[in-house]
Amino acid sequence: MSDSEPADPEDAELARLFVALDPPEWVVREIVSWQAKQADRGGGGRLVPVAAGSLHLTLAFLGECTVAAIDPIGASLDGLASEPIEAALLPAPIPVPRRHPRLFALGMQSPGAVRLQIDVAQRLGGIGVYRPERRPFWPHLTVFRLRNRRRDPGSTARIPRLGPIRLEGGHAFGFVRVALYRSDLRPEGASYSRLAANELPQAGGRQKR
Repeated sequence: MSDSEPADPEDAELARLFVALDPPEWVVREIVSWQAKQADRGGGGRLVPVAAGSLHLTLAFLGECTVAAIDPIGASLDGLASEPIEAALLPAPIPVPRRHPRLFALGMQSPGAVRLQIDVAQRLGGIGVYRPERRPFWPHLTVFRLRNRRRDPGSTARIPRLGPIRLEGGHAFGFVRVALYRSDLRPEGASYSRLAANELPQAGGRQKR
């Protein structure tokens, strides 16, 4: 580009992006119902439930990318996961980190999600927008965040004790899509916009409840 040509605004504008798996709506509804039942365990109102629209399994957090990169990133996800991505939710919420938690998450068993994450990481690394994390991939859904608390000798004792989740439909389910999301940070919390998505097949023709 010559000095006389104006810069393309997309070369400068940034977007905070991540790729994630979406659970079916019935799983989201039951998690939200369970969250409401944990309200009295919040240790002085410190528990902040993750909103229904934010219950994703993150496969790759890309951070700040140029807006011009959104289309190539979306295109790189084409053809992902021709088979169902099954998961089994674990009932016990896990504090992260355990001694001074900032959040609670529900882990899951999902070999398919692990394989898909490797594929996603390779595709995004191939176009130069992602560097794999050193820590092993952990399939989970973040369900609560904790407000900051003052550090004092008794703070550990006030970590909320959450009850296990019991899904009426059973703990096994299939993810419904893999999607590219944009995250916009606001004072009231992050909001997410779905920019591209691939719908996933369901085992045995199961309906996406």
